Amino acid sequence: LCTQAVRIVESYSLDDLAHARKLIKKALELDETDSSAWTNLGWVYWEESVFHWSSDSEESMDKAFDAVQKAIQADENNPDCYSLLGNIFMVRDDYDQAIALCEKAVEIAPNNSFSVALLENVLVDNGRIKEGIQKMKRAIRLSPFPPGWYFNLIGVAYHLNGENEIAIPAIEHAIQRD
Repeated sequence: LCTQAVRIVESYSLDDLAHARKLIKKALELDETDSSAWTNLGWVYWEESVFHWSSDSEESMDKAFDAVQKAIQADENNPDCYSLLGNIFMVRDDYDQAIALCEKAVEIAPNNSFSVALLENVLVDNGRIKEGIQKMKRAIRLSPFPPGWYFNLIGVAYHLNGENEIAIPAIEHAIQRD
């Protein structure tokens, strides 16, 4: 159920997100100690907040925070928990905590492209663009089939770094992948 939900969450569609939430909640009914399910539920709420798909973005972010706390309680070695928690702190403008948490995720699973990509997101949002670009290049190398959003994030980073000749093809590639 969670594997299906992850693919749906990454579609970045409000309707798909509602379907993913149902699948994740069903998984949690079967096993309320499933760290991945709690983390994925947190990502659902994070997306609702960041994309303003809920009537109260702050409440959705609080729900994401609560879900990731349950995920960490279930498995404190799940790197995805710390990636999500880091991105929650990023949205809340606590970059020191955000970077530390995303670095912890990469420390737990150094070859997890998802964790490396989300560290890039936090670094670039904090203005550490060149470092972020290096992380995303690594994330792309680590993933046999990197999702389109990896290319979107690196494209934005290249643009912010004034390298539009590299940014444009990266973003075009992201569009083709999605």
